[in-house]
This record gives sequence, C-alpha cells and structure tokens, in this order.
Amino acid sequence: MSEAPVMRASGLSHIKATVLWAILPEIFFFTSVAAAVCLLSEYVHNLDIATTLITVFGTVLGFLVSFRTSSAFASYTEGRRLWSNVILASRSFSRMAWLHVPNYIHPPADGVEVSDDEKRRALVEKKSAINLVAAFSVATQHYCRGENGIFFADLYPLVCYLPRYRLPTSSYITRPDLDPLHVAQSEPSALETLSASALASFSASGSTIAAATPLLSRNSSLVSGVSGFSGPGGLHERKPTWSNTEPVMDPATGSEIHQIKSPRPLLPARNPPPVSLDDWIPFYGLFHDIYSLCRGRARKLHKAARGKKDYHRRKRQPIQGQKDGENVPLEIVLLLSGWVAALQRRKSIDVPTINSLLAALQSFSDSLTGLERVLLSPIPLAYSIHLRQVIWIYLLFLPTQLHATFAWLTVPATAITTFCFLGFLQIGNEIENPLGYDASDLDLEAFTAVIRKELREMTAHPVEEADPANFFFVDSNLPFATPPEWSGQSARQIIEEKVPLEELAARLKAGGGQPTLAEREAELLRKRTERERAERHPYRAGWGPAQGV
Repeated sequence: MSEAPVMRASGLSHIKATVLWAILPEIFFFTSVAAAVCLLSEYVHNLDIATTLITVFGTVLGFLVSFRTSSAFASYTEGRRLWSNVILASRSFSRMAWLHVPNYIHPPADGVEVSDDEKRRALVEKKSAINLVAAFSVATQHYCRGENGIFFADLYPLVCYLPRYRLPTSSYITRPDLDPLHVAQSEPSALETLSASALASFSASGSTIAAATPLLSRNSSLVSGVSGFSGPGGLHERKPTWSNTEPVMDPATGSEIHQIKSPRPLLPARNPPPVSLDDWIPFYGLFHDIYSLCRGRARKLHKAARGKKDYHRRKRQPIQGQKDGENVPLEIVLLLSGWVAALQRRKSIDVPTINSLLAALQSFSDSLTGLERVLLSPIPLAYSIHLRQVIWIYLLFLPTQLHATFAWLTVPATAITTFCFLGFLQIGNEIENPLGYDASDLDLEAFTAVIRKELREMTAHPVEEADPANFFFVDSNLPFATPPEWSGQSARQIIEEKVPLEELAARLKAGGGQPTLAEREAELLRKRTERERAERHPYRAGWGPAQGV
C-alpha cells in the first residue's frame, strides 16, 4: 500500500509547508492581549463579560472561515483537474498522431509505392507535432507562473524554430525577480496575426508556404526579413538574425549534426522566487513594512524641505511585468491546429481521426482557459479583508469571555484559538493559487515530466510494431484459457492447426460460464469461514431450517 505524499515528506518540508510562521506574529499579539486581560482582571479591574458572543458569533465565524477554505480548496482541485485534462489530451493527441496518421504526405495513387523521401517528411512532421504536444505542457507551466517568453532550458529547444505571434497574455502575474535580459523581449516591429487563416505553415503537398502576413520567427525580425523577396508573389523572406543551430561533428558517426544554440543564456526550468529573510524570520516582514513606511515619509519631508517635487527615478520595467507578453501555449495550439488543417486538405486521414485530433486540441484550449480562470478569479478582496477584520474583533474580545472560566488558562486557550482560525484563513490564501512554487502547490514539474517521458516512449517504437500480427499470434498468448489453470492452445497453434470455428465457439461458451479468479477466491473464503464457525460451535452445525428450535 503506497503512502500519501504528506507521509513521505521530510521534516524540513513539514516545517516549510506549515502556516505557523506566517501567522506567528498575530498569535503573539493576541496572546499578549490575553495575558494583559488576565493581569488586569486579576489585579486591577475585572474585565469579564458574558459568553453569549462566543456562542453566537463563534458559530457564524466558523461557517465563514469554512466557506473561505472550501472556496480556496475548490480552486486547488480545479487546477489539478485541469492539469489532468492536459495529460489526457496529450496522450490522446499523440496516440492518434503517431498511430493513425499515415507515413506519407498525400495519399499515393493505386499501385504506387510511397517514396522514402515522403516517408521521411511524414515522420518528421509527426515527431515535430508530438514534440509540440510536450512543449504545450511545459509552456503552460511557465505561463501559469508568470514566466514570460521561451528562453527556458526545458522550453526553448522545443519551440525555437516556430514562427512568432503576438497573442496577448491573459495572465498578469509579474515576476520582477527574473532577469529581464533572459526573457523574450517584445519586438516593436512584430506584426500581429490578423486571423487564424494566416497560419499557413503547412501546404497540401507538405511543403512550407509563407502567409500573406509575414510571421516572425522566434529568432528573426521583420527588419532583416524584408531585405529579400521570394517567389512571384513578392512575399517577405524571413532571414534569422542569428543561427538557431550550430553545426558540430558527431564523434560516433563522423557526420555533421546540428546542435541547438540559444542567442542568450537560458533560465533554468524551475525558477522559484528568491528566498528572503521574511521566509525564515516571522517578524521581519512586519518590521520591514514599518521601516519602509517611515523611510517613505522621511523622504517626502526631506524633498518638501528642499522645495523640490516628489519624483521617482524611472527604472527599467521588468519584462515580466508587461501586460502584452506572449501566450506561448495558445501559439502552440494554433500551430497544431494548422497541422490538422493541412491533414484535412491532403485527405490523408479519415474523418473520425480528424475529429479525435480536434477534440484533443479543444481540450488543450479549454484547459488553458480554465487555468487562467483559476489564476485570475481569487476571492473578492472586500470579502477577504472583512473576514480578517471580523476574526480580529472576535479574538480581541475572546479573553474577556474566557477569563471567568479558565482564569490564567485563557492565555494558552487564546493562542490555540488564534492558531486555528488564522491558520485556516492563511491556508485558504496559500492554496487559492495552486500553480506556483509554494510547498502546498501542485507539482507541475512532475506533470510535465510524465508527459514528456510518455511521449518519448511512445515515439521510440515504430508504427509497424503496433501491428497485432507482431504480438497477438505468438506462443505466449492463450486467448481461450480461463482461470485458474490458464492453460490451453496458443494463438499460433490455433492458426497453424486450423482449429474449426465450431470448436472455438464451444470453448468460448464453456469459458463464459466459469467463475473468475476473484469469484473463486470469494467462494473459498466463504467456505473457510463457515468451516471455522462450525468448529467453534459444533452443536449448531447440524441445525437446519426444518428442525427449528
């Protein structure tokens, strides 16, 4: 029996995942208030009041905190469900693309054998499309975490050759801690895609054609692209400003191969925010806010005394904070949809296969939209602020109602109550966005790793290996065997000996009436239980329905 993830976590993970450090200043504050109330009530003046407020107000407050936590957990489960849909769509699209899309660009004429060159082009297309499926999950992971662009170690090799679109992002999560020089910068000369018809990356003959609106390469600019013309239509030729690949020699074969080379240093696949003192010192955040407030006021007074206007030096805004960033996952869906459209134009696959591919693409789009909804639909700010204010009022008056019964035990009772109420409130705040780097967030790296490993394993086996003739008609396959013996003629023997169909039908009929292995085990367990009961109570063993008492 496998353990739950929380049981496998280390002690350090438990310490980092707890909300105690986030609410510890508030626990100390309300505990100090409780201690002050006890001191005043014992030695100065009795501050006890009736406990009616605990009975009425505490029940209502419990429901409100429960609703807050339940709403946040709903976002958590929604994020996990949407990522399950991404995994399901990746498996479905890749399986259909690898096995059901034929190894030719366009259907051959009757009696004409498909050339090796066309098989190579079809294989390259299929493998490239499945690589884009893996890139979608990786791009979605970075997109949900506000990591704009493609210059990441796990994403750039998969999408660096693609044309670039100016699809605006719908997630305005900022990551100012990332180095702007490492992020894909927005080019002013980039042209926006006018419609989905401009996605003409694949033609019916399998060759790449240019669209009426020139699409920028990831590593190209329009300035360098207009230097030449290609074709009679005068379409702009796209010339990369730098090379995507660098030719190197393969030491094993001695032939020249290409190695992907990024024009700038790539960020690592995982980019959690830097650890600050606030993560380890509970009071540091409070002291830092007070210090910043006092310093800001002192700066204003200083500038006012000098008679100058209050101004801030303009700093270069981080690229991650720009709201017109790239929506790389949606670009990948558009390109995959263009490939399916090319398959439709070629008439190389049937309608059910096209529908399955389009359904998987629709699932990709739905999942991306749902993840954006999880990111951009938090609990209303007014509700969160009001709920915290109400909890504070409740905890401030709690010691005056507990002192009459608990005396000095009011201090630890208030600390425990504060930990419970504010702890659940903080948990709701943390799991409301389950797609980040917090200890309680979803493990997106594990999801993307599963997808990439499955796709690599799927494409590692040629399509010919999926032919049933390779594994159905073998000696180890006993199609008519039944439990528990699991013995009989093999599939190869049945074919070679030409067993009559009547005999095979009789075997099927005989095997259908036999109990399964689980049913046999249940029957044996029932008989053993009856035998043990008869041994414990031998005088009841001979009783029957007709004997009575």
